Amino acid sequence: MVRGNWSEGFRAPSIAELFTGVSDTFQTITDPCNGSLQGAPNTNRPASCGSVPAYNQINTQIRTTTGGNPNLGAENSTSKTLGFVYSPSWAEGLDISLDWWEIKIENAIFTQTAQAILDNCYRNGTASACALVQRAPDGQISGLQSTPSNVGTIFNEGYDLTVGYKLPETSFGKFRVVWDTTYLAKSTTDVNGDGIVSEDPVTGEGGNTAGEYQGGSARTNNWRIRSNLALNWEKGDFGATWFVRYFSHQEESCATIAAAQRVNLCSDPTRITNLDGNDPGTAPDGPQLRPQNRIGGATYHDASVFFNAPWNARITVGVNNLFDKDPPRSASTFANSFDPQYEVPGRFIYFRYAQKF
Repeated sequence: MVRGNWSEGFRAPSIAELFTGVSDTFQTITDPCNGSLQGAPNTNRPASCGSVPAYNQINTQIRTTTGGNPNLGAENSTSKTLGFVYSPSWAEGLDISLDWWEIKIENAIFTQTAQAILDNCYRNGTASACALVQRAPDGQISGLQSTPSNVGTIFNEGYDLTVGYKLPETSFGKFRVVWDTTYLAKSTTDVNGDGIVSEDPVTGEGGNTAGEYQGGSARTNNWRIRSNLALNWEKGDFGATWFVRYFSHQEESCATIAAAQRVNLCSDPTRITNLDGNDPGTAPDGPQLRPQNRIGGATYHDASVFFNAPWNARITVGVNNLFDKDPPRSASTFANSFDPQYEVPGRFIYFRYAQKF
């Protein structure tokens, strides 16, 4: 079977996005306009900082206002999919599906991190981002406005693969295997809607942020690959499931980490890139210091068993994170810890009772 879809979407902002009360947080940033960061000269100061004094940035944690924005407008989207399903006659019980998808959100509701606001203003020339920055007369940043706003376009493209196989029933019971995988091929944000995508915080080039992580309070995970594998067994009133969850590695920028701490927190603290600044959304020509950290991949194993009781109930006992896998550490998330979208450290044991009437 071949299948495809084209659809349009419309979403009004939620009550939380509109009317959540504002509060202050202190995000860690590197100001593109500083003259030096904790005594280290800033060799990548953009020309757009000409009117900002080149001060010595000592404090990297800047007061940032977060919360709702009552001036938000609605966003619109266009979604496209194209794929196929294959169920071969020579392998009864086998189903394979592969789908390409593309999602484009215009006038998108998006919360930029404090670092993204500064980079979009001074490196990408985004006027709407510059309006969110407040500075003292000596050039130091006195505040940032990191609330939801309507940006130009958010674009994501990728592929979904599902392989399912239901084995013939045997004297040992019924077995079924299902493997689901999503591959993110492209992820970009065009803040102004002018066709120029935001600078990549890791590479310094304009474009694709698939496979990259942005920390801070507005965390963004762009795993290249997310994959789940489930093995199910049933025999009579008993059954069991083994479930495997996989998160691919990500790269994150270490530019906001103090130079003295990068050697301990970042996997590549002295990384140099040589960029061509002739392309839109790209940093200036020549070598640029772009320290980065590799956040390792993570694989979690979950197991459970159940019993269908004769009084129309199901009793389940299970363990998540069976092998006690620790989440990968991030240099840019809060307290140099881990993103909460990973499993928290330790095993999680549970008991479930479901009764039908």
